[in-house]
Amino acid sequence: MELEELKTAWLSLDAKLENSNKINERIIKDTLQNKSKKSLNRLTNLEVLGVILVFAALPFLIFISDRMLQTTASTILKYFTLAMLIIACVTQPIKVLMLIKIDLSKVLSSNIKQIQRYNLFIKRETIIVYIITLPIFFILIVATFISFGKIVEAWRWAAVIALFPLTAILCIWQYKKIYAPNIQSIQNSLEELRDMEEKE
Repeated sequence: MELEELKTAWLSLDAKLENSNKINERIIKDTLQNKSKKSLNRLTNLEVLGVILVFAALPFLIFISDRMLQTTASTILKYFTLAMLIIACVTQPIKVLMLIKIDLSKVLSSNIKQIQRYNLFIKRETIIVYIITLPIFFILIVATFISFGKIVEAWRWAAVIALFPLTAILCIWQYKKIYAPNIQSIQNSLEELRDMEEKE
C-alpha cells in the first residue's frame, strides 16, 4: 500500500512540475512578445512621424524656394532637396509597411525575415545619408552662400558650419540609440521564441 501511495505521490508531483514548466514557458513567451511589441511600436511611431514630417516639408520647401534669391547654386540645391524629399515620400511609407507586416501572432520565421529586411534597409539608408546626402547638401549650401555674395551674414555661415557636424552626430545617435537597439531587441526576442517552439 505504501508503494502505491508513493507512486501516486510521484505521479502527482511529476504532473505539477510539468504544469509549472508550461506556466513558466508561457510567462517567458509573453515577456518576449511584449518586449518585441514595445520595440516594434517605438520603431513604427518613429517611421510614422517621419512620414508626417516629410510630407509636411514638401509644401514648405516650395514656399521658401520661391522667395529665395535665384542663382545656379540655389536652383541646384532646391531641386536636389526636392528630389530627396520625393524619395523620402516613397521610402518612409515603405518602412512603415515593412514594420506593419511584422505580426507576432503569425509564423515566427516570416517575422524574423521581415525584421532582417527592415534592418538591411535602415543600414543602407544610413550609409547613403552619411556618404552621399549630407556631404552634397553641405557642398550645395556653401555654394549657394558663395553665389549670394556679401548678403550672407557671418552668423549664417557659422550656423551652416555648425549644422553639418551636428546633423551627422544626430544621424549617428538616432541609429545607435533608437534603430539598432530596438531592431536587435526584436530579432533576439523572435529568435528565442522560435527556439522555444522548436524544442516543443
